[in-house]
Amino acid sequence: MRCDALSFDLDGTVIDYSVSSVRALEAIGGHRSDLRRWYELSAPSESALDRGLLSVDEFEPDRIRRFHEVCYGRHLSESELSDLVAVRRSTVLESVSLFPDAVRLLRSIEKAGMKCIAVSNSFAGLRDDIVDRLGIAKYFSHVRYCGDGLHRKPTAEAFSDGLEALGTPAARVVHIGDEFDTDVVGARNAGLRGVHINRSGGTCSHTGVCVPSLDVPLERIDDGFFVQFGDISEGSARSEP
Repeated sequence: MRCDALSFDLDGTVIDYSVSSVRALEAIGGHRSDLRRWYELSAPSESALDRGLLSVDEFEPDRIRRFHEVCYGRHLSESELSDLVAVRRSTVLESVSLFPDAVRLLRSIEKAGMKCIAVSNSFAGLRDDIVDRLGIAKYFSHVRYCGDGLHRKPTAEAFSDGLEALGTPAARVVHIGDEFDTDVVGARNAGLRGVHINRSGGTCSHTGVCVPSLDVPLERIDDGFFVQFGDISEGSARSEP
């Protein structure tokens, strides 16, 4: 696939929370078996955050409070809640990691001198310290946190700032993400080409390029770069082995 630049989603694409999510839940008094329930009870807080009904600072206290009330019938004091917010945050920072294949691709991009941006639906206040902790800001010329603006993926406008920073035509940019409906559809809406990184396993049922890993060859060619993702032609339902 010929392109001039790459765009990455962050959560689930580059950043791996599989260990940190469990450890953070245990740190606030939950159990590994509660993880599904934690996500379910976090959904109202996430929805309120997205709609501007909660601030970033109110988000963590809101979902931790709900989790303890629903799961354990416990009403936390403000002091207890503040302590749990702090311990959860520190635990996430200590145990969050990067997907090794994403690191290898980012290093290849840096070595090749290829332009690269990140477009995330999260909020700077929730991700900046994680990005700093993991040391990945250096790989991106621009990081866009759509939660802080008016437009989120899959809207075309979510990619506007990044494309402007790149100074590259949308058709010459490939966006990679782990959520087809936001990342690949969003990329298409903005005129980019989209690649779905399917980290959950199984066969991709949608139309487009789907890869199980970001361990893909990248090389410089006369008119830009070539990344071996697969056939991105319209109507193709190819998944690389």
